[in-house]
Amino acid sequence: MAQPASIGCIDKAIRMQAEDLKLGLTKHGMEVYKDANISMESSSPYPVAVQLNKGVMYQMIFVGSALARDIRLELFDGEDKKIGEKLMKKNDPNYIIFSFIPEKTDIYLVVLSQRLKNQSICSSFTILQPAGEKKETQGIVPSDNRYNNPRYIDKNGNPKNTNPRYVPQQTEKQQPGNSNYNNPRYKPQAK
Repeated sequence: MAQPASIGCIDKAIRMQAEDLKLGLTKHGMEVYKDANISMESSSPYPVAVQLNKGVMYQMIFVGSALARDIRLELFDGEDKKIGEKLMKKNDPNYIIFSFIPEKTDIYLVVLSQRLKNQSICSSFTILQPAGEKKETQGIVPSDNRYNNPRYIDKNGNPKNTNPRYVPQQTEKQQPGNSNYNNPRYKPQAK
């Protein structure tokens, strides 16, 4: 059985490449806003919800495996409308640098994916902002917390969005305190 995607993995080559890319941007007045190594499954989207502020230029760096066939970054606004996408194929570099200036302050969804023979893959995702901007203290958070946000829950307590992109990966038994507890699509796996 495949392992669920999660924050935290170790791949020295990817980390060094990500550090080199970040260093190049920090020399031009940028600083790290969010940063994480992410363990992900081949072809499975990894959604990241992040608050971005109006008028601030953000640089997103997604470094995938050098062996991956496709490396993709998609960006959605607060109304779940796709507002940007970048795809790297097999013979392209194994990283994406995506620049974005939000027209409004909102929670944006960045969806990351890469494809490599149905394996678990380590990657690095970083968001940089101009030095001196107000910093948030929280790191990258997978978007399964959208089910606890009233903006995404209807008056009956059900998720408003049925897009499978937002279905969190279910690995824990359904119980109070689990983010999937009120998710009607959640079915615990039998052991």
